[in-house]
Amino acid sequence: MAPGTPASRRAEDQQIVRRTRASGRGRRGQLIGAASFDATSRLADIRIPTLVIHGALDRIVPTVNGRRLAGGVAGARLVVFPDAGHVYTTDVPDAANQEVLRFLGDISGSTGCSSHRPRPANPVPGAEPHG
Repeated sequence: MAPGTPASRRAEDQQIVRRTRASGRGRRGQLIGAASFDATSRLADIRIPTLVIHGALDRIVPTVNGRRLAGGVAGARLVVFPDAGHVYTTDVPDAANQEVLRFLGDISGSTGCSSHRPRPANPVPGAEPHG
């Protein structure tokens, strides 16, 4: 979480983590899977509107990974929230929701055709767009 995340939001997230905590074996499996999985070579095969959201303060997944992901998908839109960490939905929930709604609004009415590309974003203040 980002340093500016309100204490009440942090406490809420910690309660969820405690209720849903995986076993040690499950956590190790998740870390091993995340560290060893690489689908970079298949990103160009994605032919649907794509939104990549990332927190610049993410200490788990470096921001460069979000940039690489968005750069590998034709027409992808990248939004990086400068004051958010890995759990950007807790750190900047209103801004994150606004970006998702904007993205969905931009693609609504799409026929699902592979030639459709989303319009460039009008980012929220402080967000860094790419696309």
